[in-house]
Amino acid sequence: MFGTDIDLKDLSALGGAGGALIAAISYWWKTRHERRRATRTALFYLLELHHVLRRVYAASRWLKFELGPSLKASLRSRGIELNESEFTSMLAQVMPAFNQFGRSQIERSVAGMAEGLARSLVDLAKEDPVLAFRLRGRDQLLLMPQHVEQIAAGQTASQPPGSSDSGWADAGEFFTTVSLEDLENAIRSTAKRCDLCTRFRVWKLLRSAADDRDIKSVIQRLVDKAAASIAAQKQ
Repeated sequence: MFGTDIDLKDLSALGGAGGALIAAISYWWKTRHERRRATRTALFYLLELHHVLRRVYAASRWLKFELGPSLKASLRSRGIELNESEFTSMLAQVMPAFNQFGRSQIERSVAGMAEGLARSLVDLAKEDPVLAFRLRGRDQLLLMPQHVEQIAAGQTASQPPGSSDSGWADAGEFFTTVSLEDLENAIRSTAKRCDLCTRFRVWKLLRSAADDRDIKSVIQRLVDKAAASIAAQKQ
């Protein structure tokens, strides 16, 4: 009987110790999760910026290299052949519509991004000053949202006031000096401070972001719509 009492007391003590350990682990995990709130906020804005820049880059390259051949092919499929002079004139008429579409897409995405990113880095400095210093030290990183806004407005910093050149034409040049790889490295550095699940999800997002079929399919539909409109006018 005495031995049984000892066993029960030991089991009770072990149960109490186990419960305390679980509670301590839960509290540690909760406080760690809360401490990383600013890190996750900064990561969100970096991912948003990456998404927008990817779309700007894909759209600018598509408009520069593929719009002409794609529009010619769409017109040809409708039985319309244009000489070079006619095609150049027609392309000048439809180009503003493509530029406006691109700018409207950017304006919706970039609204408040620059302020949000800068504010998140200020909060991150209280939580992880070393990481905040590394991110803030990337001067081009903080300039990216402003430059995207300038592209959306059709006026880049390198253009003189009143220039009529499209900001889309300069997007490709901008991305030759500001590499998306730098932004992706900043995203990975930030994600490493988060939990394993977040790191894996970020890895999947960056991998899928390399596929530009989404924006290309949207522009292709606009091309087909423009070709159909031109074909209707020719009839």
